[in-house]
Amino acid sequence: MDTLKAVYSPFESFKQRYGQMERAILSSEIAGVDLRGAITRGVGAQGIELSETVRRMEESIPHIIVLLEAAVERCINFTGGSEADELILALDNIMLQYIFALQETLRSLRVVCGVDHDGVGSKKEMGSDKRDGNTARKVELISNEEEWSIVQGALQILTVSD
Repeated sequence: MDTLKAVYSPFESFKQRYGQMERAILSSEIAGVDLRGAITRGVGAQGIELSETVRRMEESIPHIIVLLEAAVERCINFTGGSEADELILALDNIMLQYIFALQETLRSLRVVCGVDHDGVGSKKEMGSDKRDGNTARKVELISNEEEWSIVQGALQILTVSD
């Protein structure tokens, strides 16, 4: 029994901090996921920006699942499953972080695609004459092809959300 205690006692402090360590590992791995691969290219490239970003969002989902499965394996290997409650808290925290990153990406796409002008989720108040002029200018700048790619991107976003 003394030998067993001597072997496992150095690991006990790490085992007690398992949740913190797992959160740190997963946070750094999630931060490495690039959801926003394309840069804003300005007027006339909203469809390109949207399709590239949505593609990266779609590709990130299996990657995130692999990261979460690896966390479960680490928990089983390191703690024998005794810290499953800490693992669940860490996974919950990380999923919230990932969902927040997806929401921020969607907010920026709304601005790029011209849905929002201020990035907050609502259009700035303008007079009706001004608004009609801006809308007309915006419609002229978007080709049918680009408009179709924006619609496809929106459908892909719904798939990612599901």
